[in-house]
Amino acid sequence: MTAKKKRSSRDTRILIGALLIAGVIAGGSTFAWFTSRDEVTNRLSAKAEYNTSIVEDFEPPHDWTPGQEVNKDVSIVNTGSIDALVGVNLSGKFTIIGAGEGVAYSLNSTALPADVESAASLDAVTDDTKTYALELSRTATAAGAADEITTLQAGGTLIVKAGVPVDPAQFSVRSGDDAGNPNYSGTNEFKPDQSGVYIFRRTVKVTPITVDGKETYEETYEYSGYLFVKGSGDVADKYYGFETKTETLSDGTTGATTPFLKGVTVNYNTDGKVTEVTGLKLATVKKSYEDARFTYDMAKKQAVAKNSKGDIIVDIALANVAADVSAAWQYVEDKGFFYTDDLEAGATTVKLIDSVTLDKSVTSGAFLAMDFDLNVAHESVQVAMSGDKEAVPGGATLFGVTPAATENTELANVSWSVLN
Repeated sequence: MTAKKKRSSRDTRILIGALLIAGVIAGGSTFAWFTSRDEVTNRLSAKAEYNTSIVEDFEPPHDWTPGQEVNKDVSIVNTGSIDALVGVNLSGKFTIIGAGEGVAYSLNSTALPADVESAASLDAVTDDTKTYALELSRTATAAGAADEITTLQAGGTLIVKAGVPVDPAQFSVRSGDDAGNPNYSGTNEFKPDQSGVYIFRRTVKVTPITVDGKETYEETYEYSGYLFVKGSGDVADKYYGFETKTETLSDGTTGATTPFLKGVTVNYNTDGKVTEVTGLKLATVKKSYEDARFTYDMAKKQAVAKNSKGDIIVDIALANVAADVSAAWQYVEDKGFFYTDDLEAGATTVKLIDSVTLDKSVTSGAFLAMDFDLNVAHESVQVAMSGDKEAVPGGATLFGVTPAATENTELANVSWSVLN
């Protein structure tokens, strides 16, 4: 597996994140819930008797996997004493930690480039203006599993030690200890002792050939390796990965990751010793922010949020929606969702959102880690009274959409349309 893809499988923490829900009320109140942080911020207007807000039933997962549906019920509640008309608008943001463009690296270098930061884990990738190199781990993720360093060097032959080509016959690297010590950390395992680039060669194919009438064979090599930076004092040794390949495996698995270096050319002398290594690139990661791009399908009762590449997809299941007043919530294109009845004082709307799902088509190659913030904003306006009858207040608009309904003792079948 590649350095960056191993990070994906071990460190990926797909979150809906601190789901931000903001209710913006025409009467002046603003509410924000940061559910994963358990914080509440309330800004109240002078008209305390007029108050609507968003309520939800939602538990954000820590590890959100493709195809996993997470229950999330979203409704509006009127906690005041005056009936109201309400509308909701959805938006979202992706925070993505993904593979960077890589940094060309010289064989004789012994440290990270000056413009590349070291990151012990994905949690340390905090600044979107910086480029990071992830440290490889010497800790196995499970009993009997190899750590990241062993994965890169096990079973190979050392051909470059601390940036210097060496005789391959001198350094055949064992996989680890015997079965009695399955964590591959024994004294006989190869361990670097000088800062620099270490490259290992593995024979991946042997092809019989005939040369001058004699049967012989030709070996096909692949290469793996890492940058080792020796620590001193309280500073621990550190390892960093180079860019590696993504291939289709012989069993037909597509997009599979390998430990083999990407874009590297190795030249040899006639004696089999390495003379030149070109194309080496240090693997890097970057953090970025993107506003989600939403599409809506009322027939499927679904909203879909995507990033700009379209390889991260979040499906949002809607409930009680239609493009007209036949459902409790009316969808108005490019504007949002609007309740087709007045919201009685002390009452709660039927739910608008039912669940969110990370689409099953999303692959680990789309990101190393990702947070998705679903922002649910709402606006409301109090119902007007005309004698003993309720009415739509004159000039009322929510998100640029105007309501219409026949004046009645109880407003009903409120329809919504964009202002001309």
